Amino acid sequence: MPLCDIPSSMKEKPWRWPWIVMIVALYVFGLPWIYGAIVQRYWVEKEYDAVLVGLDDTPARQFFMVTHMSLGAVCLLCGPTQFLPVIRRKWPTFHRWCGRIYVLPAVFCSIFGQVFICLKGFVLVGGLNMGFAFCVAGILFGVFAVLSAFYARHRQFTQHRNWAIRSYGQILAPMLYRYFYLILGGLRLYPAGTELDCDDKDVCHPFTRTLDAIHAWTYFLFPLLCTEFIIRFLPKYHSVESTSEEEPTEKQGNVGVTAEGENMDGNNASAADTGEDLELQKNSTIPFNFIGLNLLGVLGATCCVGSTVLIYVTGFLGTNTVST
Repeated sequence: MPLCDIPSSMKEKPWRWPWIVMIVALYVFGLPWIYGAIVQRYWVEKEYDAVLVGLDDTPARQFFMVTHMSLGAVCLLCGPTQFLPVIRRKWPTFHRWCGRIYVLPAVFCSIFGQVFICLKGFVLVGGLNMGFAFCVAGILFGVFAVLSAFYARHRQFTQHRNWAIRSYGQILAPMLYRYFYLILGGLRLYPAGTELDCDDKDVCHPFTRTLDAIHAWTYFLFPLLCTEFIIRFLPKYHSVESTSEEEPTEKQGNVGVTAEGENMDGNNASAADTGEDLELQKNSTIPFNFIGLNLLGVLGATCCVGSTVLIYVTGFLGTNTVST
């Protein structure tokens, strides 16, 4: 299709609906997963070994893993609200406090996960390979959350946005670890009837097989790659003059302006207040083509909806080779 035949709405503004559809499709799977894998097994039934072999051996392992998973669930639930423009615009205080609630559990989630891996001597159910892979994933998650908060604190909102996207991609990764397995099971690409066969170090077959060993890395590297694509297709705004809530005339600088003329933390940009500032805003931004971002959103929404439907349909029919 020639570029001139593409609808102007696709080029001139970002489409929000594909990203909303994508998140809804993921959370249709994710919310039952949070309840079943975390609330039900960890807090209600306390089936520690049923969740993770060797977890029931010591109270320390139980504490750090249960807390790690519970804090991760908090981040998973808080994350989507941070990307809603209506919340940033109408309730910026809620946006900031929800961000703090996200970052603090994220940091402790990362730390507690690392402690658990150390308590296991870096030998998880998939062996040393899984231990090192999960260690890297946990470090990335914590560092990305801290960087997101750092740039928000320094009012560099484009960088804040980018690191928040990377951080959220990593908090989705543990859920996607199971999600990808169920997709393979739904497509009958994963061997059926696989039973755990564990040694005295709680290293278990099938997690040492080639496919599972690779998946220990790809489950968090794939979301990282996807978030880099998203960031690549987002506009990179120039700095404009902005005001703080406390001192309306103070120059803050380095504030990202959205396509709607708002700064990234949801307050109206001061460039909309005067004709001089409007001219500054006009000269400080460049026309941006949103085709790449919108196509990426449509592709992601299609894949997520299709995958979630596949998981539920094959699970209901009993044809998924991975237990749901």
